Amino acid sequence: MKYIIVFINALAITIYHLIFGDPVSVSANLPDNISAGKDFVIEMKISKAQVAGFAKLQVELPASFTASELESKGGSFSASGNIVKIIWTSVPSDAEVTVKMNISVPASATGDKQIQGKFSYIENNVKQQAEFGPLTIKLGEETNGSSEATPTPANTEAAQAFSKPNEPDASVSATRKITSLSTADNYEVMVMLKKGNIKGFAKLTEKIPEGYKAESVNNSGATFDFKEGEAKFIWTSISSEETLSLVYKLIPVGNAQKPAYLDGGEFSYIENDQTKKMSLDRQEIIDANASSQPIVVEVAKEETVAPVDGTSTTTQTAVEPVATTEKTPEPATTNTQATELAATTQASAPKNGNIYYAVQIGAFKNGVSAGSLQRKYALNESVKTEMNDGFTKCIFGKYNEYKVARDNRETVKYKGAEGAFVTAYNSGKRITVQEALMVSNQKWYK
Repeated sequence: MKYIIVFINALAITIYHLIFGDPVSVSANLPDNISAGKDFVIEMKISKAQVAGFAKLQVELPASFTASELESKGGSFSASGNIVKIIWTSVPSDAEVTVKMNISVPASATGDKQIQGKFSYIENNVKQQAEFGPLTIKLGEETNGSSEATPTPANTEAAQAFSKPNEPDASVSATRKITSLSTADNYEVMVMLKKGNIKGFAKLTEKIPEGYKAESVNNSGATFDFKEGEAKFIWTSISSEETLSLVYKLIPVGNAQKPAYLDGGEFSYIENDQTKKMSLDRQEIIDANASSQPIVVEVAKEETVAPVDGTSTTTQTAVEPVATTEKTPEPATTNTQATELAATTQASAPKNGNIYYAVQIGAFKNGVSAGSLQRKYALNESVKTEMNDGFTKCIFGKYNEYKVARDNRETVKYKGAEGAFVTAYNSGKRITVQEALMVSNQKWYK
């Protein structure tokens, strides 16, 4: 009886596979004919059913063919020789995953060529794999045909969608803030990414100066990777927050020369099955530790503010460069500290009178509702505004002790105001935090 039951079960599984096919399979859509010296796009559909966790797609190309990434659905793309791999630490939850890559054909290629591959995954702690190919393509004039019996839309359309991405939505933007750290030649880079309602896959790529490496400090839910001079933040499903803060360090390797610039980066995402890309401008790196130069810091960032009526209004802050040649108190080492000590007025305030401290949330070019900022960051104190040099500066609190102001600064930063810092006043006039600490005979706290 036991053998009969086993036989019936095996027969049932066999019949199921014959009728419905394997639950996990891979199909490839590519041209029937290709041209030497030109590129073409290959699209692979992975029907993965309930597969989750670690997975890998490996594609074997003809000799001398090379591949570049178009769409990896959050996987890590790599190409070595004619072997291409896309590896997921956690494969997307969709039952069907479609990836695309651009294939470059050498000018010397002749004759028929074959492409094959396999999708590997773990099921019940056992490695499984689904293979496809080998598929044959011919060297000749490229056509819109496919080696699959039922082709998806023409590959020429796919190439246009990915090689010539649409312009990003106007609501998507990114700004950088670069600050030198106390450690020799180390820098911290903060990218404020305003992403609006973008969902799903997204990627931020930053070009790292030669001789430096990048280490993630805050990745906002992304997978961080540094390789071959590029730092990448990759989201399989990007956070629902409208504004994200990404922070990484630039660390010299060996006797690297101090970089003068951080070259442009790129933020890409998928919208309506189209790839959209936004470039970040090249930016000068100011060495705030150089004693012969004034300290230049950015004290503003981009903020998304919800007004009273509940609608979404975006107000962009301005970069407010301020300079000071004063020495910072010990230990003057952190980014926030440098910002606080550089905040000053055009004229020095008298060194007697009423010293107090406050917290500045940001400086805005456009008008901003103080009440909406108070609600956004759930502040107990009311937010006040100051006009200075064409900027609306938003400030809250009036504290006799620096440490109390510092604690409130950390609280509001935790709530999302990454650029918040402590300011100081003497008889209602803004002075440097350093001067206030000296006059009030108080201790500086990190």
